[in-house]
Amino acid sequence: MVATAVLTLSSPWDSYHRLWLDLLQADNASPCVIYNAYAGDVPSLRELKEKEVETLCVVGVDCGSNNWSALRENEWASKVVRAITEFLSAEEDESKRLFCCGLGSHAVAEALGCTVSRNPSTSNVGEGGGEEGERFIVEPTAVHACPALVDTIGSWLRETRTNSLSPTPRLMANGDSKVDLGSTLFLLESHSEQVSELPPSCQILASSKKTQAEIWTMGKKVLAYQCHPELTPALFRGMVLPKVAESKLSSSQATEEANSKLDDFVLDSEVLAAMARHFINGNWIELSPQRDAKKGSESAIKSMPGGGGASGLSPLLQDGRMQQGGDSVSAVQLDGVLETAKKMFNSVAQAIRGEFKIPQMEYELLGKMNKVASEKYNHMADFTAGLSVFVESLREKEESLQPLASQIDGLENQLNELESLVLQLDEYSKRLENRVKKYVFS
Repeated sequence: MVATAVLTLSSPWDSYHRLWLDLLQADNASPCVIYNAYAGDVPSLRELKEKEVETLCVVGVDCGSNNWSALRENEWASKVVRAITEFLSAEEDESKRLFCCGLGSHAVAEALGCTVSRNPSTSNVGEGGGEEGERFIVEPTAVHACPALVDTIGSWLRETRTNSLSPTPRLMANGDSKVDLGSTLFLLESHSEQVSELPPSCQILASSKKTQAEIWTMGKKVLAYQCHPELTPALFRGMVLPKVAESKLSSSQATEEANSKLDDFVLDSEVLAAMARHFINGNWIELSPQRDAKKGSESAIKSMPGGGGASGLSPLLQDGRMQQGGDSVSAVQLDGVLETAKKMFNSVAQAIRGEFKIPQMEYELLGKMNKVASEKYNHMADFTAGLSVFVESLREKEESLQPLASQIDGLENQLNELESLVLQLDEYSKRLENRVKKYVFS
């Protein structure tokens, strides 16, 4: 029995699917099967039924050159949409669930009849500028959950953070967050398109300033993320940002700003991972109808006496009010407490970053030293290889000169013999000369 199937729509780097197996803890729970759609490996409904797949996960990352509109021209993309449609329309089993993220949410949105279009914000993009085009959103961003979701994920937040070194998510009720009252989570974005229209059967659970449908759902059947909880800051900085820069869809200034922002936020990917695990395990709770995070926030604010109240806040804050014997805390006091807590957490985060800055710089220096040493060793290896070739050529020349040396030895022997003959002839000629002299003068 295979409970979960992961269908990847893009391969921004090797073993991308491993990120999802680790995030969903698939190896520790039920069995999981992997399909690489970009390689033509798209399962049919019959295959999914034979493997008893209960949850289909459709995932992918848009790094600039592989948005859904571009991938849609491939034959396998049509198979993916058909597989999603058939999987969701299977009436014989209502327990089937579909989780999607990034590019996967665009494929699922198309299968549901939603509209996927380029990001609504346009600006001068590319290195040359001067042309108006689609804005590529690549950055850490604040995602605001609607009040309908805050109460539901309150227990998940506490459960997720029980054994975590990360601080608790930011719970805000002042400043900009009054527009999006609820739990504010910091997550990573990388997309040139987004879901722009949803049918009435779908519900938006969280929004950001640039993306309305950050998290949305369709009852207990579909849970969709536009943001990417599977990405770490290191992967985002080392793999995503360079690919986006190569695509020229985002200016170098935008990618540099995204790179610098990674040091300013503590990501809340674990919260979305907990949500996904609850959904995949069938523990999803039907939420109260809420079409829009912003609209829900505004309605919650209107229902509060004096412009504020506890109905839209996290259960953690509601419990704090209950413990005070029912005495209501004014909105001004609550704002002051939250602002102080925010400053305190920011100060602690800056102090921790300062503590880790020195070992980080030491590791960077060590890395540079290792690089220099490696280059020197490579140079020595090249020099040694050159010496080896030179010695080998000398040996070959020596072997080729061996016959000549033996010939020279033979010539030397012959020369010695000739010299002895010359000496004999010289002696004989002298004797003849003496005899001739005798005959002449006698």
